Amino acid sequence: MSQQDRPDGWAVIGMGRAGRIRMRCLNEHPDLGSIIPCSRREHTHPSFGDILADEAIGGVFICRESGSHPDDVRRALNAGKHVLVEYPLAFSRDEGRRLFELARKNQCVLHVGYLGLLTGWAGSIKDIIRQNKPSSAVYRFQAGFGSVPQADVQNGRLGTMILARIQQLIAWFGQVQLEECKASQSAHGVSVEVTFRSSAGCLINFSESRLINQQRTRCLALQNHVGHPIDVPAWYGDPRVFLTDTNCFIDRCFGRARNGSWIDEEAVLHGLTLAEAISKGLNSKDERAGARDV
Repeated sequence: MSQQDRPDGWAVIGMGRAGRIRMRCLNEHPDLGSIIPCSRREHTHPSFGDILADEAIGGVFICRESGSHPDDVRRALNAGKHVLVEYPLAFSRDEGRRLFELARKNQCVLHVGYLGLLTGWAGSIKDIIRQNKPSSAVYRFQAGFGSVPQADVQNGRLGTMILARIQQLIAWFGQVQLEECKASQSAHGVSVEVTFRSSAGCLINFSESRLINQQRTRCLALQNHVGHPIDVPAWYGDPRVFLTDTNCFIDRCFGRARNGSWIDEEAVLHGLTLAEAISKGLNSKDERAGARDV
């Protein structure tokens, strides 16, 4: 299927929160054709295998648990489907690169959803950074310790747990280098602290706290080269980011989206590189600490 072919049908794989919202977004386009939900919990739905075998379905939304994303994307691309996948695409740069190569080989769109990059707040911060060229940044994020971050911790993927914030920093500062990372864990959750440096020399201190029942908040502080704070707006959400991202994917499938309106392959792979390095670095520290305890 070429990128310019019009898909006759669409399928949403996974009927959790993200999948249900994607269904609502698709239903705002009455001319799209059939829109099919797929959930293992609902026996009346077709299976994922049925979706992939259906030649009338041209585009799929992968919205189920992140551990299955790489295999789900690979199967969908091999079936000739355009794919939108909620992050993470993969758990290593090499795995992500192979999936992008497969998409090109099969002339399919591979679109990775990073909704936080689409908010008005994120866009305003990017403009402020471009105009003021800060010398240092402190970015703090906190949220609850639900099933998704718990799975990342259990699988030794703390870099994946913070991947959305890594992609946010890449969108703001461009290519960044990892300088240091550390983590602490308790019965109530986990926290990660990472130091990055941008190609322009800006020192970026990032921290993420995940605790049971913790409220989701984030804040950013920037300083200029003489140590003065740079005014930044407080974080605010945007309820239409799912629709914006869904529409962008649809436009890409029809060959009418503008370059730069979605996160590109280079940025996705850079984010995976950093997340993988953080996971490996923190896992090796845990192993050394365990060896000392013995």
